[in-house]
Amino acid sequence: MIKRWMVWLATALVSALAACGGGGGSPGANPNDGALSVGAVTALTLMPGEARTLPVSGGVPPYRVVSAERAIAVAALEGSQLIIGGQNAGETRVTVADRAGNTVGLTVKVGSSIPLYTTAPATLQLGVGPSEARTFRVAGGVKPYVITGNAPLVAAVTQLDAEQWRIQGVAIGNMQVRIRDAAGTELEVAVTVGSPELRVSVGSISLPIGVPSTVILSGGQPPYRIAGGIPSAVQVKRLTDNEFEIVGWLVTGGVDVVFADATGKTVTTNVTVVARNTQIAISPSQLRVAEASGTQVKFQVRTGARGPLVVLSSRPGLVAVSGVTAPTINSDGTEFGSFIGTVGASACVGADTDVELTAIDAAGSVGTATVTVLDLGDVCGEVEPPETNFAVLAPPTLNLPLGGVRTYTITGGTLPLVAVAGNPQVLEASIIGDGRTLRLRGLAAGSSTVFVYDALGNTASGINTVNVIAVDSGETVALATFPSSATGAVGDTLRFVVAGGTAPYTLTINNPAVAAVSPTSIGSSGGEFVATLLNAGSTVVTVRDAKGETVSVQLTAGAGTPNLRVSPSTLELAERTIVTPLHIDVNIYGGVGPYRVFSSDTSLIEVGDGTTFGNNTPIVGSTFTIRQLGSRDVSDDREVIVTVIDSTGASATSQIKIKNNN
Repeated sequence: MIKRWMVWLATALVSALAACGGGGGSPGANPNDGALSVGAVTALTLMPGEARTLPVSGGVPPYRVVSAERAIAVAALEGSQLIIGGQNAGETRVTVADRAGNTVGLTVKVGSSIPLYTTAPATLQLGVGPSEARTFRVAGGVKPYVITGNAPLVAAVTQLDAEQWRIQGVAIGNMQVRIRDAAGTELEVAVTVGSPELRVSVGSISLPIGVPSTVILSGGQPPYRIAGGIPSAVQVKRLTDNEFEIVGWLVTGGVDVVFADATGKTVTTNVTVVARNTQIAISPSQLRVAEASGTQVKFQVRTGARGPLVVLSSRPGLVAVSGVTAPTINSDGTEFGSFIGTVGASACVGADTDVELTAIDAAGSVGTATVTVLDLGDVCGEVEPPETNFAVLAPPTLNLPLGGVRTYTITGGTLPLVAVAGNPQVLEASIIGDGRTLRLRGLAAGSSTVFVYDALGNTASGINTVNVIAVDSGETVALATFPSSATGAVGDTLRFVVAGGTAPYTLTINNPAVAAVSPTSIGSSGGEFVATLLNAGSTVVTVRDAKGETVSVQLTAGAGTPNLRVSPSTLELAERTIVTPLHIDVNIYGGVGPYRVFSSDTSLIEVGDGTTFGNNTPIVGSTFTIRQLGSRDVSDDREVIVTVIDSTGASATSQIKIKNNN
């Protein structure tokens, strides 16, 4: 549409100039309106096919306009509006004159305001073969671009699309790549093709004693070998044709392990062995890798905890985490878990940058490894600067219902973008659609931070914290306690959870002779308080939130007996709970352990030791846990009986009432 309009504009302009030597104008006006001016600008940049309108003011109308190079830009007047259209790349002068002979000129450039550039360095070295091929981007200047190589027998140059090109070494030698835009601007890249450089995946590592690390060789001329003697502090063995395992057995400073290829080229990995003083160890714990290298490093995790690993990267745009495998327990302790850390193939840094990888095991122990991404100067060439105002268009703190999904637009940043939830058990965060949409989904009640990174490792501003609330979207979260009432014996300790309403909360008790509560203030939803039963009788605990809303908890204390019993012995719970799933600890008094515990209705109430749930679960200590799933409605009030049986066959029960809230 624009091109058809420009053809019309050019035709109309030529006709007008032929008839009267210039543009049209508006009839007389006050000559004292000020000096002749065109939009208060002296220069203008357009793309081919683009049109721009500028106001003409001052001087003595009518006005005339002339373009020095109509093949580059055409111009016409419509009343006091100057219309300039870009035709072809180049630069010209557009002059506007008034009836009194006053003139004002504009310098019009047709083409990009960004100079032509490529992400390839001015001097490029690469090896022979597909594994050594490199891909680069060209931008700026005026599209389309023409990219050619002058020696196809040395290196093959392929233009992949409008902005990308690829070069692959064919034979040893020198050649040039020439990049030319539509305006005739040229760039050259000098290329030297040689034998592939011998490389090692990790140049420097720090290992805990006894924890192995794997290094990978590439390039050069296989086969690879260990060159020279191996320092006594470490052990090195071959795993595959290009993988070697390093294990440190003595604490030592940096020692060199040297590898060589068939031609005698060598590379070195500097190894530091440190004492292992954490519950969870990651190997390597420190390493240095090159920017934009695409390097993949396998990390091994040693931990005594059975269950899944969670691994997070502080800058996933620079170093991404994948392939997480959980450790397994065998007869001699632990088999190593692992994960892969990958440096982005297009991830460039302006200075050496540390990326922290954090592993969390099933027991909550934390271990870290630090990857330093090295700035290698011009290896990335001229890096296009990131867009400004990199932000998520969302409030810094937001509430999300359990199971709810929300999306938010992201502005700025350099694609591709990566979204990370700080607590992946609570929140799922991902980038969808056009690559600039953040999707959040609530997985479990709790809070999680959210981070969005771009391809250069920049962090988006905007959203910081997401609170996932276990209620249906749109419901008002009422103040409540879980359980809402309880009965026990003198000396028992009962635990309650406060949720909903508006934090903080204050607690008072109307008969402190019967029970004592602690603490008397709670700062956030999901907090707990403890009631200790002092004497036989009844009392009420009143919980008041920040807006004055209150809820009451009925406590009943009995005299107690020396036989097997559980406390609380009666509970009342709502059919749906704000905290999902709801866990309540129940104390066992008397009897002879170990105990076994059963629920009369496991679809409503599950029982277990806090980690494992199910009927007949063995209880070694004096506490077990009931778990209300909280997502199932009941048509009328339901009663669930939890039974505890000790090793002599004695039994005690706790009666739990699930109340229908209609």
